[in-house]
Amino acid sequence: MDEYYQFGEKNLGPLLLGYSKWLLENCRKEDIHKVYFFSRDGYLMKQAFDMLLGCKINIKTFYLEVSRRSLRVPILWKDYSLKNLLTMLTPSMLIPITSVFDAVGLNVNNYQTLLVKYGFDINSVIYRKDFLNNKQLKDMYSELSSDIKKVSLAEYANLKEYLKERELGGKFAIVDIGWSGGMQRFLQTTLNEMGIKSEIYGYYTGIAKYYKRNVSDGFVLNMHGYLFDFMHNPFDKDCRNCFVGLYEMLFLENKGSVEKYVRNAYGQIEAVRYPYEYMESGELLPEVEHIKSTQEGALDYVKEHQSDSIDSIDKFRLCGNLLSEGQNPSSKSIKLFANFRFFDEGEYYKLARPRSLWFYLMHPSDFKLDFLKSRWKTAFLKRLLVIPLPYYNIYKLLKRIS
Repeated sequence: MDEYYQFGEKNLGPLLLGYSKWLLENCRKEDIHKVYFFSRDGYLMKQAFDMLLGCKINIKTFYLEVSRRSLRVPILWKDYSLKNLLTMLTPSMLIPITSVFDAVGLNVNNYQTLLVKYGFDINSVIYRKDFLNNKQLKDMYSELSSDIKKVSLAEYANLKEYLKERELGGKFAIVDIGWSGGMQRFLQTTLNEMGIKSEIYGYYTGIAKYYKRNVSDGFVLNMHGYLFDFMHNPFDKDCRNCFVGLYEMLFLENKGSVEKYVRNAYGQIEAVRYPYEYMESGELLPEVEHIKSTQEGALDYVKEHQSDSIDSIDKFRLCGNLLSEGQNPSSKSIKLFANFRFFDEGEYYKLARPRSLWFYLMHPSDFKLDFLKSRWKTAFLKRLLVIPLPYYNIYKLLKRIS
């Protein structure tokens, strides 16, 4: 039994069990009989939930191959303004130029001349606060508009067929890790455009405060969060924001993210996956086996405790170990996970790998950039400073200052 298995059994398993029990309770309460688990995070969540069902309950579960990209690009033709696009990007303070192209379904490598024309290169980043007022970006984006619409309409045609073949419609639940309901918004928009009546219930491990970007202009989303839910409790606490990269990695399926949909040789519409980001030269990176062991430990915990009686008020007791390791990480957990690569919106990051303190003293602006890019910020600070300090409190202070 390795250390990753033990981490999963002790830290991730209780969260999976508590969430699955909560989801089952909500399905019973709302009389829901169809549950669609979104790839890739939903793969592990479906395995845990199915353990609770057995053959006793009239609930069917499905695995839906979707991603932010595969649901977002097909509806951009309706409104591909920069303002709308900003609501569709991840909420980080830094937005890489590559993420802009990825978000609209274009390969940045095909637009090198255009990048140079407007003073960008493939490594350029834009602060979120400057995104809508950046003249170079606005002018470049204007030149991309015809390509964006063309790609969007083509992908919309195939997405429609994929959803029809999966018989989405009526009353059903969707399951994903979180955080603001963007994929639910994209799916609901698509079904509305297709004329398919649907009543969608979204169940997430958490709903962050920036969910509001997906319910503007009267757009209504029916969704609920397990650990935190700013939609129904504006004074809630986002307990995973300092280690969101680690949190999300623990749920990853061992396949690439969904890019789009195509018709195969048999006339069926199927999902096309990106190359798996944890594979190099045909070989899986060590992270894959480590995450697999972590998930095996978590699922074994669910299997062993599936009959336990759990009240919803127990969620923070159940998840206390995971939250503690994320917010105030132990040296052991940092050694296990800090050097893992994290892939998001076309960009790769290390979870928590700072440069030396001496380097940052000489280059303070680089500290800000590296800290913002880190997806496990408390571990980043602890690796940098080493000495015992209340790193979660330091993170919250830096967040307020920024």
